[in-house]
Amino acid sequence: MRDDAKLYMIFLSDEEDQSAGNPDFYVDFFSSIKGYRNTERMAASAIVGDNPNGCGTADSGKRYIEVANRTGGMFISICTANWAQALQSLGIDAFAAIREFPLTRPADAGTITVKVNGVNVPKASCNDCDSCADGWVYYPESNTICFGASYVPDRGENIEVTYTAECIAP
Repeated sequence: MRDDAKLYMIFLSDEEDQSAGNPDFYVDFFSSIKGYRNTERMAASAIVGDNPNGCGTADSGKRYIEVANRTGGMFISICTANWAQALQSLGIDAFAAIREFPLTRPADAGTITVKVNGVNVPKASCNDCDSCADGWVYYPESNTICFGASYVPDRGENIEVTYTAECIAP
């Protein structure tokens, strides 16, 4: 699994989930894989029988649907008549924007500049990208740049982070 890639799971079943854990466990586990600030970098979608009674010969996939809804994924009926549209929707959802980006080397925080498509992005007005909608925040403990909600780059935009690498003494 690549650090910089979105984790996108698609559950396909014609019966209810038979696993021992409850949906809370799976939502917490899957969410922890990419980090709690990166909820947009992980989603679970479900192609299962409709809730509450299923459809056709498929039983309801209630537990799968719950996990999909709680992780920002999609529910698609396994009895859909329009598979082209369903798969297109899944593809678009799988490539949603990413908010937090790892740097390749530990950065001297005072030297960081961030540009998106050649335009300077200001440093955020606070130290927590979950609390600030503006700019970006550097997290030295994870060596990542996190964009505030109003500054999250769209898919395909060019992100340039320049900085002086922190000197680590032996």
